[in-house]
Amino acid sequence: MFRRAIPTALAVALSLFCVVGPTSALADDPVDDCAADVTTTCALTSPTFTTSGSLGQNGDMDWIRFTAPQNGAWLFTVESGNMRVVAQLLKDYNPLVYAVQSGHITFGQSLAAGETVYVAIYAQWGESGPYTVHAALGATIAGTVTPNNVPLPEPGTYTHTEAYVCPVTNDVVGSCLNVRSTNPWAPPTSTWSAVVEPGKKYVVYASVDGYLRTYLGGRTESPYVDPVRTPSAVSGVTVVTAPAVGGTLSNQSITLALAASISGTVTVPSGHTLIEDYGDAGQVTAFAPVALPGGSTALTRWGAVSIEADGHYALDSVAAGAQYAICVSRVNSSPNDLIRSCAGGGRAPSVFEGVAVPPADLAALTWVTAPSAGATTTGVNIALQAAAHIKGTVSLPGGLALPTDDWGGVAGSMDVYKVGADGTLSS
Repeated sequence: MFRRAIPTALAVALSLFCVVGPTSALADDPVDDCAADVTTTCALTSPTFTTSGSLGQNGDMDWIRFTAPQNGAWLFTVESGNMRVVAQLLKDYNPLVYAVQSGHITFGQSLAAGETVYVAIYAQWGESGPYTVHAALGATIAGTVTPNNVPLPEPGTYTHTEAYVCPVTNDVVGSCLNVRSTNPWAPPTSTWSAVVEPGKKYVVYASVDGYLRTYLGGRTESPYVDPVRTPSAVSGVTVVTAPAVGGTLSNQSITLALAASISGTVTVPSGHTLIEDYGDAGQVTAFAPVALPGGSTALTRWGAVSIEADGHYALDSVAAGAQYAICVSRVNSSPNDLIRSCAGGGRAPSVFEGVAVPPADLAALTWVTAPSAGATTTGVNIALQAAAHIKGTVSLPGGLALPTDDWGGVAGSMDVYKVGADGTLSS
């Protein structure tokens, strides 16, 4: 499957999402004001349902108890200034929802009168500082997620859909709430709901293994690229407005698109060997064409996958029927002098999002059409070649010595450009 480093924020949030017991401040922290388990004495109580505290350093986590005074969708707000906080809502030690953000976090849960939950707060970067937590009735956005092709994993495998509900401010998407489906998949439909700020704008998307990330509005994309950050800049993303306090915006339905797969083998010339480094021997990237105004074309990175020690790769989340250039974007070999190439020939392109690719570079690429949903196209192989070497000497006039930098090296560099048939230069 595609390989991508997990962002630190998500890694921390996921570690909190697996809480199995209390976590307390270390010995060199300031005196802990709130325990990190159900024995905490910190609470949100009537009439303000507001409390303040502080996080020490080195892993301090605070739990704040809240017992719902009435049935409703309860919204929790954490204000932490410049301190980046990971916050989650727990019932006993079971996580319900989490969020990561600096300064202002909101998340919530529908609770019955008398039901007790805990707001757990942790400084992501080991920072220290004050925070305020407040509870109030909020609004609800709810909907369903349905696959558009074969059934999802069989009941009992505990595969949940992941729905993400993301606030939008001035056309910029903020930190998303991760809301699991209320139960493991029971094909063909799973339900989700999120407690949100009344009157605020949101975008929603869903994902599950084997399917493309799909937005409310129909947009699909690889689950291994960054989600949309500017909704107005793309098509197929619907921005919804949360209702008033106590209201529910229901029937927000997302139909997931089943992904297709492309696989093959990366081969190296005689005398070369692929070397595993940090778990892989390199990376294969799928580049998708994007039409720009004026008729030019840019490329976008759809996703990347690790190259195994034997050269095999498998891109498992491409869109059915779409076209891609399949290229080696990184390779670890001995000797380390291989040209990053593509299936069918051509060099791996230098890609800058939204920037037109020179026509000669596009013409050198071979486009691979992904198969139908759920199917795999095999044998899309990539043969790498060793690079040629150019050597020479740089000298200054009059026998002057080359300048040096602070580390004793030469203060300069060499750039080599390829001259195209039309006279244009490319790196």
